Amino acid sequence: MSWRSPTLFWATRIWMFASRPHSTESGWLTCSKASARPSNVSGGSPARRIPESSSVRISTGRRMLMRTYRTPLVMFTAGALLSIAACAVITVNVYFPEKDVKSAYKSLEEELLQTPNKEQEPAPSQAPSSHLWNRQQLLAATRAWRIALVTEAMAQDDLSRRITEEIKGYPEVVAAYKGVGGRLARLNQLREQGLVGEANNGRVTFRAGPPQVSEADTALLGEENRDREVIINGMARAILKLTRQEGTPANLARVKTEAAETFASIRREAAKSGWWVQRPDGAWTRK
Repeated sequence: MSWRSPTLFWATRIWMFASRPHSTESGWLTCSKASARPSNVSGGSPARRIPESSSVRISTGRRMLMRTYRTPLVMFTAGALLSIAACAVITVNVYFPEKDVKSAYKSLEEELLQTPNKEQEPAPSQAPSSHLWNRQQLLAATRAWRIALVTEAMAQDDLSRRITEEIKGYPEVVAAYKGVGGRLARLNQLREQGLVGEANNGRVTFRAGPPQVSEADTALLGEENRDREVIINGMARAILKLTRQEGTPANLARVKTEAAETFASIRREAAKSGWWVQRPDGAWTRK
């Protein structure tokens, strides 16, 4: 066969093409010949894999880049976390003097809801004594005067008394107490009949519906609850003012909720046997 024959020419070309290295999908190079068996054929030798130099350079560059910027990345992440923590909503509990508020409610009801049974008669004036006080009487008077001053100072520092005096200076609250007192007799009749009950939010609600409840009684309960709302709101304002807390809407809402619950607890305690009351857990029961 001549070296210049077409068959030999094309056989040489095919062998040269098959002998070139081919790249695979994984980035490695495989060297093989046309006469070599494939690597997946039984008995064949596995193909030699040579790492591509460009892939090695890219991987090394990435590692060096991460090492260079690792500290700034850590600082940036820490700063972001601190910013999120600073922007978080922090709930601050407000101070609510429950015992003093309860005492103030009772004092206001005694003064503004009830009228005195009998007017106090002025004490008869005593004729001045003609003889001079001796030394023992003078010392006793001095001690009594000092005790009176201390008692007055303690009373001025009593939070319950200060709350009472503060609320008595709110005309709308005083008018609301008068309205509650004017409806007290009719509400007691409805309570005795089991038609209304004291809710745990300080309001009075119906325990029965029409036709047992008239339109006049419905209007009566509406007026009662509006006056109670004024009283509870005034109590919340007085607490924030006297305890020197910020009068923000959030603080006012929290104190108002607790003031309403305290008002409801007084109504439950004052309820008579057989009246409907709602416990703090929401359950209704007859006392």
